[in-house]
Amino acid sequence: MLAALQMAQGYDRTRFAFAEGKSLWGDPSGLGERQGEATQGERLMQLLQRRWIVCEPDGTDYRDFLAAKTNPLDRKHLGNFHDRVGEYLTLELRLRDKWTWWHDQKFQPDGTAMQPGPYRAVQDHFMRSVVQSRNLRGMRILDFGCGNGHYARLFADQGAKVVGVDTAEALIDLARHNHGNLAEFRFAPGDAAVVDLLSKYKNCEFDIIFLSDVLLLMLGAKAEGLTEAIGALLDQFRRLLRPGRGELQMMEPNATFFLAGRYGGKDLPYAIIPEYREPVFNVVPTLDRVVALMAERGFGLVGYQHPQLDPDEGDADFAGWAHAFPLWDFMTFTPVAEFLSPSGAVNRD
Repeated sequence: MLAALQMAQGYDRTRFAFAEGKSLWGDPSGLGERQGEATQGERLMQLLQRRWIVCEPDGTDYRDFLAAKTNPLDRKHLGNFHDRVGEYLTLELRLRDKWTWWHDQKFQPDGTAMQPGPYRAVQDHFMRSVVQSRNLRGMRILDFGCGNGHYARLFADQGAKVVGVDTAEALIDLARHNHGNLAEFRFAPGDAAVVDLLSKYKNCEFDIIFLSDVLLLMLGAKAEGLTEAIGALLDQFRRLLRPGRGELQMMEPNATFFLAGRYGGKDLPYAIIPEYREPVFNVVPTLDRVVALMAERGFGLVGYQHPQLDPDEGDADFAGWAHAFPLWDFMTFTPVAEFLSPSGAVNRD
């Protein structure tokens, strides 16, 4: 092989796709510009080994590389998507407040408007159509993980009475500054504080509990089981929803296509799906795992939609693959009146 590589040239184009251009949408293909000068021979072999195009015959070195990162400074392991984002924000952008990068993917820094891109063209377009198609006047809505209050404002504009909760104090301050006259915003610093805050609201107080891009953080990468903290939070959600008509709505990245490598032309892309049953680099758990985990806490899935691209955004660079592949799932769960608790006992409202 070395002899063959003496006649070949190669460039390192490997990138963490979502770091390219400091944007989630900077390079969906995962390939960046050529880095450095062309290499050949032994140096090219070393590059192929470093990028895991070539590995040991038994694959042990590659399997070890696929393990979780031990800390943000760990460059020996791939880790999952969240690990890589943490590494990028810590080492490349050197951000102290990690939420800043996430917020600025979606919004202008002052939180008053959405950035151009799939969040606006797909997620926000869909939510506006959902909200405007329903009569929310007088409904009580809990926007959990409300961030800067963007969707809380959308609900309030349709006549709903909204409570927004988040664990980032700066985002709650921003929400209060921009929308404090329309909704109530509450800060809770961490899991225990969130559960304690929710416990102060009355039983069956809310018609809708809404989560946008929160499940991926609640359940983590693989979500093989509910943690005690998440179970306590879902128990509060179930207690707070009105029986019969209460809805837990979740907008989350699609577990299959959100991270799929996209190639081909802008108007006719195709996707490469690198993992599914045994996820290594995923953002959120697959739907079958989510439904099972929610059922464990007494929720049944009653609605499942793939938000569509805003037709007015058809000329955008991302429009081809945003039209061809679902980037988010919109799931609606309702409390089940009778269900088996983790201990096997029957619980009834």
